[in-house]
Amino acid sequence: MSPFKSKNNILPKIKLRRGIAENRDHIGGGPPFYSRQTIIRTELFYAKWITDRLTEPPSINTNGLRFFLEHDNTDYPKNPPRGHAFTATTSLDFGLANSTQSWNALDFDYKHYAELRTLSWMSQRVLAFNA
Repeated sequence: MSPFKSKNNILPKIKLRRGIAENRDHIGGGPPFYSRQTIIRTELFYAKWITDRLTEPPSINTNGLRFFLEHDNTDYPKNPPRGHAFTATTSLDFGLANSTQSWNALDFDYKHYAELRTLSWMSQRVLAFNA
């Protein structure tokens, strides 16, 4: 079995030293969707905005469905020195019920971490990108 798989080890014991994971050298940075954790979820949403400072207060109503795809391939999500993580979200308002109008939105967030060689007086050096 590959050291990247977490099927049998969903909640691993992480040994920390000054906030840096010590026992995670074999985790993170593997091929996408092969290692770590992928989550697919949905949610219903409803929002109503009203401005009460105008003489004729306009209101905006929206309701619909939101889909999420989340993938975490880092060695330690709270302080990762290597790996990547991304979230893709699509929101759909079909204009049904009391919705003001129909609309669609797509959001994507990507994080990448690269561990650099540490110097004798440093605990950890990481180059982090986010888009």
